Amino acid sequence: QCSYQTDMNEDPIGQCSYKIDLNEEPPLGHNSLLDEIPSIFHPYITHIQNVLGDGNYGSVCLGYGEDQWLYIRQQLLDELFCSYDDYTRVFVGCDEVVISLSFFTKNESAPTEHWMLMPETDILIANRFGVIVHFLTTEGPVTFFPLWRGPREFQNHRVLTFALVYTNHYVMVQLEGEYPMPLIAALWIRNKA
Repeated sequence: QCSYQTDMNEDPIGQCSYKIDLNEEPPLGHNSLLDEIPSIFHPYITHIQNVLGDGNYGSVCLGYGEDQWLYIRQQLLDELFCSYDDYTRVFVGCDEVVISLSFFTKNESAPTEHWMLMPETDILIANRFGVIVHFLTTEGPVTFFPLWRGPREFQNHRVLTFALVYTNHYVMVQLEGEYPMPLIAALWIRNKA
């Protein structure tokens, strides 16, 4: 069994996120978040969950509290190291992905070199947690599935949606209804098993 160890007994850093419920009047200054997401998805967005801009957004998007960012980074590094040879064929800069995930300092914002990289982190999330990931950007939204496991291995098809806003910040977006599925990412197509 592979394991990348960090001290998971440390005190949590606390909740820092907030939700924007699109069925209510948005808070002043937050209309622009919706403007950053491709308009084709607007009718299907039920809420947007913004997180502290500290480079640790992934925990909230996966359904954990922001205080669980250490756990998420550990899981993604574990995924990367357990299949490192395979990932070196998938990612051009595998070492850069390792550096981006290797930040475990409590109560500090992650320096830029430790911000999670996209789309690489999307692939790690899909593989490690067995989820489908939609990544929404104005440059072209894409979908990632787990690379090496098929739909029969997952009883529930859980979908996570991240949106890139303001060129360097990510938010979780809840899509509901029969929304248009973003195209399958070319990176996924080239590397699927």
